[in-house]
Amino acid sequence: MLYGITKMWVRSMLNVYVICNNALVHKQYVIANSTERVQWFLLTTGLKIAFTRDT
Repeated sequence: MLYGITKMWVRSMLNVYVICNNALVHKQYVIANSTERVQWFLLTTGLKIAFTRDT
């Protein structure tokens, strides 16, 4: 009985945490929006190019 209640409580807490995190991430994306995505894209493509050149 207690285990079930604890499990439900933990699950609800996790749900709240996830919702808050998603809201924060979404807010950050709205603020930083395209510039951050472009920088990340350039970084990842640069790393890919560097790795393919090495091999």
